[in-house]
Amino acid sequence: IYALRCPISNEIRYIGKTHADPEVRLKQHIAKAVKSPTACSRNVDIAALDAAGLAPSIEVVGIGIGRVFQ
Repeated sequence: IYALRCPISNEIRYIGKTHADPEVRLKQHIAKAVKSPTACSRNVDIAALDAAGLAPSIEVVGIGIGRVFQ
């Protein structure tokens, strides 16, 4: 489980789950946001940051196996 944080407000803007390396997942989010900036609110936020030369930070907030998370 990971959180994407706004670098301006430090606010958590998105919570997600991945099996990928967190930095790889962040790059995937940024690429999707640049390609489809209005597809969802997450993409709107990330695309706006990207236009300003910024990017969200990613923070692991939980780990687990299957449906069991800590």
